[in-house]
Amino acid sequence: TSRQAACELKTILQDLEEVTGLRVNPTKSEIVLLYDNPTDDQKTILAEFGTVKEYVTHLGVVISQDYCQARKLTYEAGQTAMKKAAAKIAAGISSTNLILKAQAVNVAVSSINNH
Repeated sequence: TSRQAACELKTILQDLEEVTGLRVNPTKSEIVLLYDNPTDDQKTILAEFGTVKEYVTHLGVVISQDYCQARKLTYEAGQTAMKKAAAKIAAGISSTNLILKAQAVNVAVSSINNH
């Protein structure tokens, strides 16, 4: 049942805390559902572990039931991050040679995508 699964998950999280010293904070945790229409009982159980969201972001990647939405949001966030990174890199290069600045920005931004 859902209640048994919740108890087992709590036990796993407690074991994790004992081993690592890290604790899951339900007030900061987000949950994305991989199925539709949870029952009221399931919603109550989920609330003990975190807040149910339409999508969550993990390591810069959006996770959602809706693949197209996740892809779009991840791409837009990446684009925004790259624009900010390019501006910071260009501002940090003391050279007045614009070609040198453009090459440095290009190398740095390209290498980010490879990691």
